[in-house]
Amino acid sequence: MNLRTYENLIKGGESGAVVVAGDPDNSLLVELVREGEMPKRAANLPQEQIDLIAQWVAEGALNN
Repeated sequence: MNLRTYENLIKGGESGAVVVAGDPDNSLLVELVREGEMPKRAANLPQEQIDLIAQWVAEGALNN
């Protein structure tokens, strides 16, 4: 999974989509940050950042 660009994020990885726009509960990206599996080789994200990612996905995961 390559998250370096918006296009790569939306394209997903070898297993498919990582973001389901409008549906954070079914987005792999949100699941991984909630479970502390992302970011790799770094400290877990603070809850505020996790909530912001989930909100972004819920609002349609727009490139803004």
